[in-house]
Amino acid sequence: VFEMSNDYQLILPLMLATVLSTLLAEHLFRDSIYTFKLRLRGITLQRGRDMDLMQTIQVSEAMTVKPYLVPLEMPVKDLGVIFEQTHSHSFPVVDEEMRLAGMVSIRDYERMRERPAWEHLKVKDIATLRTLLVAFDDEPLSDALQRIAIRDVNKLPVVSRSNPQKVVGVIRRRDIIKAYKTSLARRADQQIEEDKTRLRRLGDVEFMEVEIAPNCRSAHQTIARLGPSLPDGCVVVSISRQDNLLIPHGDTVLLPGDQVNIFVRRVDENKLRECLLGETQTA
Repeated sequence: VFEMSNDYQLILPLMLATVLSTLLAEHLFRDSIYTFKLRLRGITLQRGRDMDLMQTIQVSEAMTVKPYLVPLEMPVKDLGVIFEQTHSHSFPVVDEEMRLAGMVSIRDYERMRERPAWEHLKVKDIATLRTLLVAFDDEPLSDALQRIAIRDVNKLPVVSRSNPQKVVGVIRRRDIIKAYKTSLARRADQQIEEDKTRLRRLGDVEFMEVEIAPNCRSAHQTIARLGPSLPDGCVVVSISRQDNLLIPHGDTVLLPGDQVNIFVRRVDENKLRECLLGETQTA
């Protein structure tokens, strides 16, 4: 535009129009042309990160139930003993009717110990009783994680929407991490199964899973040594050993209990079983 008009006064109107159009597009359309295709595949991005897993797990699935509850009237000196015994860093605080009143942390306890006559204080004197953040048992973990990050705390009390004054559990950072890892592993397993199903439909190729028994002929043998007797075109893809997934090489030794994942032509399936297990299987 500048080269055609030789008028640089168009810069400001052009910049203004660009900014307004961008803001309007973001307001009207949730996704860009890049994230829209990801959403169609079930991948939800929030601020550039995959939040889909955290949104599919409810707090009730990850929380710690039956947490230790501290009464408001408990002496602070007794609270110190509980911190030492439980190795926990914070507790929900409840009143005489077991209703949620606040949270007390080990930092609150340590700060109060610096004051004179702190032994005569009670939990209600040092606990956080206002602007208390909670997590609901039916909300996604992503919401609870955001609240934990806002306050930079280790845990939140969990309540139900029907009775927000009753503590049903606590959600900790490590609870969220554990649930996320479990869900991530579950999704990875699901993806593997989907890939296996898809690959099984490809022509005459079969995806086989062979478990090595202690007394079969391939136990304690290297793949290189077994190679000459394997069917032509057979591909050893991976080996599942306990909780590890191994990428096989020629010097990889097959051990009893290994789950060997192999691509082989259907016509060579019996030959492969005979080579690895010393058995044949009729169609």
